[in-house]
Amino acid sequence: MRSDDYARSSSVLSTCAISVAYILDPKSGVPLHRQLRTTLQEIIEEFFENESPFMTEDYLVENLDVSRTTIRRALLDLTADGFLASSLK
Repeated sequence: MRSDDYARSSSVLSTCAISVAYILDPKSGVPLHRQLRTTLQEIIEEFFENESPFMTEDYLVENLDVSRTTIRRALLDLTADGFLASSLK
């Protein structure tokens, strides 16, 4: 990943991180990983071009007030639905 791509991605998600924290509602009855998945999908569709690098799981854990398990489930769902591609080969 080029450093300028990562810097751009970091900037985009940092801008959205505060919004994500307010969008997620543990009392809504909708699982948090589904709420996060929907929010991240909207961010991907609006700010990231095809094959642009996205934030790592570690970055999301550090910058969002959400558990690693919740983040991992959201990322796995996004990958399964074709919004993200795993860098693991």
